Amino acid sequence: MELKTAHTTELFDFLVKYEEFGDAHMIPYFFGLNRERLQQTAYKRIGGKNEREKILAAQILAITTPNVNTEQLLKQAVKDWDIKIKGYAVYALGRLRFGNLLELLERLVNIPTTRGISLASLANSQLNGIANT
Repeated sequence: MELKTAHTTELFDFLVKYEEFGDAHMIPYFFGLNRERLQQTAYKRIGGKNEREKILAAQILAITTPNVNTEQLLKQAVKDWDIKIKGYAVYALGRLRFGNLLELLERLVNIPTTRGISLASLANSQLNGIANT
């Protein structure tokens, strides 16, 4: 990673398999790689069956340049993912300041595990979304 490799997908798969997310040592270096390559890797892996893949993909998207594709993927994740990992997609939406999240997050505000992150993302959201930025 110090060599700024372009092999982000291979590194992603390695991190999902071996990195301890709660005490991550390599992920900060991974996030320092080319953002466009990271974003493409996240797009490939966000729909995976493995929860760790989904979580890391959402975390990557949270640090990349917002666009319509990212917005759609993260909103779909909020709709489809298990409640115990939805917060990662919600966080990414809020960090990227996507708008019009009220309808999507309204029911998550009433669930204790997603209440805080949903309120924070709503506070960070733009009124009209990325299309009007």
